[in-house]
Amino acid sequence: MATSAKVDEIIYLLRKDVPSNEIAKRLNISPPVVWGVKSHWRLGRYGDTTLEDSNMELTKTIQIIHALADGINPQTGEVFPDNSPYQHPETIRALFTALSTLDAHREKPIRPVSNEEEIELTPQQKITYEQLKQWRSKKAHEEGFASFMILHNSQMKRMVALPVTCTADLLTIKGFGEKRTQKYGEEILAIVTQAIDHNEKTP
Repeated sequence: MATSAKVDEIIYLLRKDVPSNEIAKRLNISPPVVWGVKSHWRLGRYGDTTLEDSNMELTKTIQIIHALADGINPQTGEVFPDNSPYQHPETIRALFTALSTLDAHREKPIRPVSNEEEIELTPQQKITYEQLKQWRSKKAHEEGFASFMILHNSQMKRMVALPVTCTADLLTIKGFGEKRTQKYGEEILAIVTQAIDHNEKTP
């Protein structure tokens, strides 16, 4: 938690358009502390930001953090490599916690809509999607992780809609990566391909 004096320093640098990571380095504090102060500042807590400006900034901030939490570079759209800090479970958990905190400052939480989330599934695909959700819940319980750290809803939709039938297909899913493909790919493919076989045999 930043002291009042430290908050004043952060706000001073934010007003000078100094990037958050640079502020963290200069003041020897963790970036999440700066992000927290910045979110309050953008919401007008310190009296020099309009509501319209703060809403626009908050929307942009949420979109960026959401992309990072999904393992995607918000500037280029490229997936971070498996050894990136943004693919580490603790980092992902922290980013989603930050998203929840930012959402709490709005009456209607903002969630950027990705192409995967826009996908409309057929009734049969929805059944497969639910099977993947059940598998994910079981796996998350076994490994002690939050469900989203195994597989995001948007990723499951994409897997079902393609559908994924081989490892190469899984590697096209944004944010999934080689490491998770090696760890969970066989089980995911089994669920999807079994559903495809069942649907083909069903009149």
